[in-house]
Amino acid sequence: MWRRSLVRHFSRSSRLQVAPKFDDAELLAKNLNRLEYNPTRRTRPVEDEPTDTNQQEIHRSVQVQRIGSLRKWSLWALLLGVAAGGAYYGGYFRSDGTQGQEPPSTRRTRKRRTVPAGFKTQLDPSVPGLYYIGDTNDGYTGVPTRISPLDHRTLRDVCIVSGERGNAIIDKRGNLYRWEHKRTGDTVEPVLRDQQLVKVRHSGEYLYALNERGHVLVVPWGNKESPRQYTSRTRHWYWPLSHYDTYNWRLPIKDKVVDLAAGGSHLILLTDAARAYTCSTGPTDESQGQFGLLNEIPPVNLPQPIELLNQFIDGGGVVQQRRIKQIACGNVHTVALDDQGRVLTFGANTYGQVGVPFTYSNLHVVYPRELPATKLKPFTGEETAVKAIAAGKETSYLVLSNGSLVSFGNGAIGQLGNGSMKGNQSAPTLVKLPNDPQNRVQRVIAGSNADHAFAVMTDGTVLAWGANDAGQLGNWKHYKVSRPTVLPSLTYDAAVPLTIDPATQSLSIGPQSSCIYSINRK
Repeated sequence: MWRRSLVRHFSRSSRLQVAPKFDDAELLAKNLNRLEYNPTRRTRPVEDEPTDTNQQEIHRSVQVQRIGSLRKWSLWALLLGVAAGGAYYGGYFRSDGTQGQEPPSTRRTRKRRTVPAGFKTQLDPSVPGLYYIGDTNDGYTGVPTRISPLDHRTLRDVCIVSGERGNAIIDKRGNLYRWEHKRTGDTVEPVLRDQQLVKVRHSGEYLYALNERGHVLVVPWGNKESPRQYTSRTRHWYWPLSHYDTYNWRLPIKDKVVDLAAGGSHLILLTDAARAYTCSTGPTDESQGQFGLLNEIPPVNLPQPIELLNQFIDGGGVVQQRRIKQIACGNVHTVALDDQGRVLTFGANTYGQVGVPFTYSNLHVVYPRELPATKLKPFTGEETAVKAIAAGKETSYLVLSNGSLVSFGNGAIGQLGNGSMKGNQSAPTLVKLPNDPQNRVQRVIAGSNADHAFAVMTDGTVLAWGANDAGQLGNWKHYKVSRPTVLPSLTYDAAVPLTIDPATQSLSIGPQSSCIYSINRK
């Protein structure tokens, strides 16, 4: 009995707690009526197709005529629109009734040019001078343009600097000049005289200029400081009436420097003792290994020896001195070549530019690591030596002893030169050069702030690949190239390839520009 009462109690309470349910029809019944439904939108009655055979044929023929007439008038309207658009944009119809060229007040200035201004009047390429390709402060060109203020002049070195700071050039006497290139005109002004400079590189806020005595001068470039405040005039002891300039800001290093390379925030020096030094070129919050000093950041403009690069431990556990032959810098990585043809790399490895597989632990390689010779064996069939190196912004290049060229690093814009657009390539890949065993690579030109590169072949032919958004490759076009391409000659003949004589001509690379100039390195 108590069970029945308990069940009855809970069933009653559950009925009280359940919400009442209503049928939707009951709720909407008051809004329903028996009137005929009339739609608010009137529809066009559909024509009934005739049942008679003759009438059907007539009906079909009428429909075919209508469709044919509609197609004809649509085609005429399309042709009329194309003709009107072509006439407007071609300059044959203007709202003011004029034909041909636009009035000067409304004419647009095109930033991309197919041929440089005044190219017909330019001097012959055999005349010493400088040709500029690519970005300017107010436009760009994909065709080499001769710089008239530098005609009949030979140079020792050219450093293309991004922005409005101006480019740096060293003339045949070793004087430093600032050269600014604009489509409105070129300006060349002296900066340092009587310094016997031979090479110049830019990093951070400074130029680093190497002179004949092996001293590295630090020249403020683009900041508030002026090089004049570090310059003093001295009277000649044997000719009292004449003076010469002495520049007093030099890097404090005892050894004689024979070469230098600069990245985005670091500088690498090579001395006559085949030893490498490094320093930072500006305030740096974090080291990515580009200095080769583990995680240490060297002081600004105070060179420190890279002991892990200058020394190594042989198989017997004895410390040996390594002789460095060549150095190259990317934006935040460094490549070095010793006298045995071995390659050592260190720095950022975000795109595999150090040649180490990209992992979380290898994001930064903070000490010099030798690139295994076995990685180069597939390209020659044997463990071969490397005879030259170069470094782009995030890409590394190696010229092998047989004249082949390999690359690794970032190839998203075609920098690898292997025909792909792979963004991360840690293993060396073969650059696709023309299949000519007698014409091999002699030199590679790349830049620490550039995404394009040049290769000079045995016969002097110049090949180019990589970024080309500003026409910096000089192939008269403005799209990226993923494999080496032959460039048109400086005579603007597309059928004749561009060739240079390494003894009298050289190339230099900037972020979105390039130049070809006559050299005098005596």
